[in-house]
Amino acid sequence: MVILKEKYLRPKEIENDMEHGDQLDDRMQEIFTLLKYAPKDITELLDVGMGQGQIVKYFASQGVRCTGTRLEMESYGINAEEWKRNGIDIVECPAEKMPFESDRFDCIVASHVIEHLSNTGLALQEFRRCLKR
Repeated sequence: MVILKEKYLRPKEIENDMEHGDQLDDRMQEIFTLLKYAPKDITELLDVGMGQGQIVKYFASQGVRCTGTRLEMESYGINAEEWKRNGIDIVECPAEKMPFESDRFDCIVASHVIEHLSNTGLALQEFRRCLKR
């Protein structure tokens, strides 16, 4: 029996106002307000389901080593090499099975991601595994 991976299709339900590139919509402004309370000693951050990348762009500009994850980057027009030149690694993987070593990240952000996961419990276990103790 052969099982073919179904191609990820970008959900049509995503509203255009959620994606403004470098401009922040109300949702992203609220996230950045919360991130003001993040510890100042973060050296390595993971943004699961990074969207347009505003969070990793901000933290990379502050000297934090950043990694973002996405599903099917080609469906979003993402050029991982271009991001890498700006100090941001982008990895194509599901939140439920990430290819990172355990205890790697100081901070994991998953903004508006959990409700889209097929197995929330497994994803949260992965977050915990990848987060430094």
